[in-house]
Amino acid sequence: MDGTSRHYAADNIAVENLTTKFSNGLLRLAAGLVLICTTFQVQSDQNDPRLTELFAQLHQVKEQEAANQLTDDIWAIWRDSGDPHINQLMKRGIAAMQSGHLRESVAIFDQIIRLAPDFAEGWNKRATVYFFLRDYEKSAADVRKTLLLEPRHFGATAGLGLIFLSLDYYQSALEAFEKALDINPHLVGPKMQIEQIRAILKDEPA
Repeated sequence: MDGTSRHYAADNIAVENLTTKFSNGLLRLAAGLVLICTTFQVQSDQNDPRLTELFAQLHQVKEQEAANQLTDDIWAIWRDSGDPHINQLMKRGIAAMQSGHLRESVAIFDQIIRLAPDFAEGWNKRATVYFFLRDYEKSAADVRKTLLLEPRHFGATAGLGLIFLSLDYYQSALEAFEKALDINPHLVGPKMQIEQIRAILKDEPA
């Protein structure tokens, strides 16, 4: 979903302990998403040639500031559809989301997806809005589409972890956050969530 190592959603959202449980359909979808996250290939329909080098540099740098800049550069490429009209819609959708007009934001991202179904960030942003709306099944479905288009999408992978965590599905959340760190080892939010989940799992009866 949305965010960088500095403004990743997990740094700002207190995930509530919900009583909602997976439906059978969402359980099957969750299993498929974990498989995608575990077996991704480093190739995607987001074929900007700069991305390969940026991801390589993420695994080479040691300083957090340098990693933050690389992460921001990746997000900037992901947000750029190459179409000025789509990019303008993206700005409107993000502004609506950030101002709390979530239904309006969904409608804008719906339009983006209709116009550019192979643009991964359109799906990812709608997944983020559905997460804020607590419509976890729709959010997970959009995460799945995002990862099919861009398997390196650490934001979507970490977002999957937030969905699992919101549903108290701790082991799957842990796996998703760990996979996000495999892709981008400098993400702050997933590191914090992993520590919290491991503490929870440690305290659970065997």
